[in-house]
Amino acid sequence: MTPESIEYYAAEDVYLVSNINGNALAAEGNGFISKIRPDGSVVKLKWIDGTQNNVHLNAPKGIEIHHGNLYVTDINQIQIFALPSGKQKASINIKGITSGNGNFVYVTDSGLTAGKGSYASSGSDAIYKVWPNGKYELIIQDKIWADLMA
Repeated sequence: MTPESIEYYAAEDVYLVSNINGNALAAEGNGFISKIRPDGSVVKLKWIDGTQNNVHLNAPKGIEIHHGNLYVTDINQIQIFALPSGKQKASINIKGITSGNGNFVYVTDSGLTAGKGSYASSGSDAIYKVWPNGKYELIIQDKIWADLMA
């Protein structure tokens, strides 16, 4: 289990924690979101569980609550879950894709791929604007990691 990101959910006074649970770049279908109380006690370890039917969650990373939805960046997708139920609403494919405010969220692609014993640049570094209806827009794309790793 690899906890990655945390978001405070004020309506229930809990923290939601994304857990990669395996290879950070592999679509293994076993990632999950935990609910944790402010005192650190676990409400539910696998509140949203990628191994369950009708849930798509591989290696969840950045998370954000916005307008009653939980947005989760997940390898090359954004998963959207309804709050408070945790029911999956949408799975948006974005080629290679962390998270903003307004009627949309921003997500980033770190531009990484698996390399020999570590990560390598994929050259896909980008920032996207994503709306709840599944539409998205590429804001900027830059091969910054490739330049930094050269």
